[in-house]
Amino acid sequence: MPSDMSLLKLSSDYALHKLEGSILAFHLFNINSGEIYKLNAVSFAFLEAFDGKRTVMDILESAIAHYNIDPQILTDDFMALVGQWKSLHILVGVNPESSSERSIDNGFIK
Repeated sequence: MPSDMSLLKLSSDYALHKLEGSILAFHLFNINSGEIYKLNAVSFAFLEAFDGKRTVMDILESAIAHYNIDPQILTDDFMALVGQWKSLHILVGVNPESSSERSIDNGFIK
């Protein structure tokens, strides 16, 4: 398993939105460009979990506990997504000193 202990959060250039009702819809908005990306529920949950308080590994471990999928497949897919989101500046690093407290909530879904 990878050992990524970095703290990441959603860039201030982006916002997540969940439309609830008769149909669930999940979106990622680029506030600057106006672009809208449709997400599935899992991608939305992953992005929402990046609060700048939990490490990448904390979030991955919670996802492994939550989803009924082979841990290696989930790890590979999760780390690939995180890499893409970092390269697109959707997820950005958090300075550990500026993060006043780390979340001790081990639950993946709030």
